Order: sequence, then C-alpha cells, then structure tokens
Amino acid sequence: MLDSFGTAKIHEDKIKDLIRAHFSLKPKAMISALNLLRPSIERPPCTAISAGRAGIHLEKTDKADALRRDAGLR
Repeated sequence: MLDSFGTAKIHEDKIKDLIRAHFSLKPKAMISALNLLRPSIERPPCTAISAGRAGIHLEKTDKADALRRDAGLR
C-alpha cells in the first residue's frame, strides 16, 4: 500500500513499480539490507535508533540515484 498524500512528483503506480523493482520487502532481505542482526556495542537499539546510533541506519540513500534515473527524474 502506498499513499503519498498528494505530494508525489510522479504517479503512485510508478512509485509502486519502482519499489518492487529496487527493494525486496521480504523480512529476511530487509533484515540483511538494514544490517539489523549486528549486535550493538554502544547502547541497546531501542534507545539509540532515533539518534542514528548503534550502527542501525533506517534511512539509507544508496538506491536514490537508481530510483531517480528509473523514475525519469534525472
């Protein structure tokens, strides 16, 4: 399900297609992509995620260029 709340620069169907093409939404793939099984040596993840600590990065941008290219925005 996708809702851009009317702010999308391209059609939501195209966004859905891009998500399906560039991301695996299977739990195992998401865990691997976000490196969620790596133990934290600083603090427990629940107290550090919002600050970007503990080595957990939920806002990766490694696919941004490919998404822009395939969306026709660049």
